[in-house]
Amino acid sequence: MRLVRCIVALGVVLVLASCETTYLKKEPLPGELRPGEVVYVDDGYCPEGQVKKVTGGNFANNMPVMRECVTITRGNPVPQRRLRSYL
Repeated sequence: MRLVRCIVALGVVLVLASCETTYLKKEPLPGELRPGEVVYVDDGYCPEGQVKKVTGGNFANNMPVMRECVTITRGNPVPQRRLRSYL
């Protein structure tokens, strides 16, 4: 029973460790993101303590790429304001 608890605890720790958000140093090139795919970019564009959230679009379906600055809170980004969206 003790072994099972240790295995479950280890699994929980591994899952929580893998949930941490990864930040890119530069924005992906056009066409590299699938529609709706989200990446976080720390390229210095947003104010200190914030990163850029980029959501992929689709030019053919008139879905623009969305960009917004989000605040970093304990490793997880929280939306703050919209930057701009364009095709």
